[in-house]
Amino acid sequence: MTSNNKAHFLSELARLSKTGFSIGVGFHDGAPTWVHSTYSDGWVDRYVEEGWMAVDPTILHGQKNAGHFTWGKLSELYPDNPVMLGAAEAGMKEGNTLSLRMNGVCAIFSGDGPIWNNTQVQQAAAATSGLAFMFGEQPMPCILANPEMDVVRLMADGAKDREIAERLGVKIETIRKRREKAYDLTGTRSPASLLSFVIRNCWL
Repeated sequence: MTSNNKAHFLSELARLSKTGFSIGVGFHDGAPTWVHSTYSDGWVDRYVEEGWMAVDPTILHGQKNAGHFTWGKLSELYPDNPVMLGAAEAGMKEGNTLSLRMNGVCAIFSGDGPIWNNTQVQQAAAATSGLAFMFGEQPMPCILANPEMDVVRLMADGAKDREIAERLGVKIETIRKRREKAYDLTGTRSPASLLSFVIRNCWL
C-alpha cells in the first residue's frame, strides 16, 4: 500500500513537470532527510559538483516561506543566482516551486515547466503533502517479534480473532495475548491505532 501511494504521488508530480523535478522532505541544516529527483544525470552531477544545494533559491526561499513560487519570481528575489542561471543554460527556463509544512516538517517540490494554474497547484500540494506524511519522519525499526507481526498482518487483512487463531494454528487466547503485547510495545490501545502505527513505520 505504501509503495503504491508513493508511486501515485510521484507520478502526479511528474505529470506536472516538463522534463524533471525534485522533492525533498524533512529539511535539517539545509538538507532533506528524504529526496527524490527525476532530473537528468548531467544536471544532478553538475548540481552536486558545484555545491549548489547551499545556494539553491528553491530551498533557501522554501525553508522560510510556504506556498507556490515561480522560478521567475525566485530569479527576481535571487538575481544572478548560479542555480537559476545554470537551469536556464540547461534549457529549463521556467518552472514551479512549492513549499509546504506538515506537522512541523518542511517539504519542497521544484520542477521545470509552464507556470501552474490554481488546479495544478492544488494537485501538486496534494501529492507533496502525501509524500511529506510518508517520509517526514524516519521509520523506526520493527520492535515486534514474528508472532506479534503474524497477528498484525492478518489483522491488516481484516481477519478476526477466531480466523487468525485458525490460520496460525493457535488458541484465541494466544492471539489476544500477542495483540496485547503489540499494544504494550507500540504504546497503542486499539486495533486501528496499532495498524496505523505499523503502517506509518513501514513494517508491513
